Amino acid sequence: MPLSMMNRVRITAALALVATPLAAQQGGTVRLRFDWRPGTRAEVDYEQVRLRNVGGRVDTLHVASTYRMEVSAHAAGIAIAYSGTRWTELHSTDPVLGPYYQAMARTTSGGRGRTVVGPGGRFLRVEGAQEIAGELDQALGPVLADMDASTVQSIRQAASTLTSPQALGAAAENDWNALVGTWLGMELTIGQVVAVERSFRTPVFPGVTIPLHMQFRAAGRVRCAPADAEERCVRLELASIPDQEVVARAIRDFLERAGTAFEDAQATLAQANVQSFIILHTEPQTLRPYLLQYRRVVKASRAEDAPIHVDTRTFRFRYLP
Repeated sequence: MPLSMMNRVRITAALALVATPLAAQQGGTVRLRFDWRPGTRAEVDYEQVRLRNVGGRVDTLHVASTYRMEVSAHAAGIAIAYSGTRWTELHSTDPVLGPYYQAMARTTSGGRGRTVVGPGGRFLRVEGAQEIAGELDQALGPVLADMDASTVQSIRQAASTLTSPQALGAAAENDWNALVGTWLGMELTIGQVVAVERSFRTPVFPGVTIPLHMQFRAAGRVRCAPADAEERCVRLELASIPDQEVVARAIRDFLERAGTAFEDAQATLAQANVQSFIILHTEPQTLRPYLLQYRRVVKASRAEDAPIHVDTRTFRFRYLP
């Protein structure tokens, strides 16, 4: 039986929470060192493409924007600020996310806070999360205008988890780790796969520790920018798979707390199979990124099943003089 729009919204929120945090990862050796300097500026082109099939209903999301990234000195180390977001593509067949992204495009922050990291590149905190949470809550208002009171309450309950300062801080840390934190101080042999077992906790699944299976690889040297004559960058790859049974239980608990019937959650996410993949082109001597692609694939049960959720986010960095 097809899921109601409200249950699809709740399941969407749950799937969005499964982005796993990233921890640090045959041929020559690549030494990865951090050296971001105050005064560094870049234009960042961002694109997100998402396809979702829940309960037999398919919807899509395609958004793109350009924004400015600036590095400045900070008492704790350095700060990375984002500004000037210009949305160039806002297309969605999702009845809630489409209008929500359009409203978010009118916010000042574009949903991004100020990231503070220590001198060695370790994530410390995100500044302005409270203000961003308020902006995102305001962006949600027009989306809910024509809905009944019980639906509004349920959506706000699910959204409050995603836009809380704790969740925004965790998302900012995950983004930074994808760019830098994962790779700090690593020495990798090109072509060699390294397997690591880790675990993580997230504020959206209180009290749950999720085992994490990770594989790292320095795939080879690449050009940082298409116009470069030399291969100054290295291509880094990461596959990250959380324990499927633990994730499935955590998602079902979240859906039940948000008011989704257990039967609906069970039918849709029986044994959620989640995989995340990172591709990063970066300068090994500075860890300045030029390309970051993050792909998350969610399947309802067996590994050979068709995905119910595929989300690909791509960032391209163009550094300014």
